[in-house]
Amino acid sequence: MPGPSPRLPGGLAGVVVARNEAGHIAACLASLAGVDDLVVIDDASTDETAAIAREAGARVVAGAGDLGTLRELGRRSTPCAWIVLLDADERLPPGGLDRLRSAIEAAPARVAGFRLPIRSHLGERFLRFGGYYPAARVRLVRREAARWPPARVHERPELAGAVAHLAVPIDHRGYRDLAHAREKTRRYAAWAAEERRLAGQRPLLADTLFRVAWRWLRVFLLRGGVLMGPVGWQLAALQARGVWWRDRWIRGGPPADAARRP
Repeated sequence: MPGPSPRLPGGLAGVVVARNEAGHIAACLASLAGVDDLVVIDDASTDETAAIAREAGARVVAGAGDLGTLRELGRRSTPCAWIVLLDADERLPPGGLDRLRSAIEAAPARVAGFRLPIRSHLGERFLRFGGYYPAARVRLVRREAARWPPARVHERPELAGAVAHLAVPIDHRGYRDLAHAREKTRRYAAWAAEERRLAGQRPLLADTLFRVAWRWLRVFLLRGGVLMGPVGWQLAALQARGVWWRDRWIRGGPPADAARRP
């Protein structure tokens, strides 16, 4: 296992969670070239994801479970003091790794992690409005100050310390097209419905209708989706439909095809 970087006491690891991401994993790992430890948590891939990761110099660790559990496995799989976490369809910008190292070197001891802005794309189109950007997430953490509880969607680390903002954008190539966006929205709605159903939530229809209308209003008008033209309208409608699916499936359970993992 690699030792710490001479430039950064304790070292910096790159940890990627992946499942059947042969089309994305190489670009993701290339953007992490230069970390002191490169780890891919492979969630039972049936394609060439693991082989491509090994060819790129990553250590592949087999994992299973929800996303929070897989993130926590990644945290425990490296000895490095700091970790940058990416999904397989994400990548750091050129020069991003050096900027992360500089931020870590200057970070006060009270800082346990950094939020990084996410630049989501629909195909090649950067989704600048509608709440898709900056949509900052905690993706750079001090390993011993972070823990991930189990969570299937919207996983968040528990941090023993302060969180700072770092303007190093993560490029997210999450949606090939609108059909792919619909498929993912439907799947995440099914997973969220299962979690909330197990927690005993049973939303009233009136509350659901209010949340559907509010989501559309927030995405299209309040967060500027209108500035993206027809795509903004379609994404706002899709997000509103995702809220409808989620709440309806809390009451009746999601269809099997919606909850199926890709």
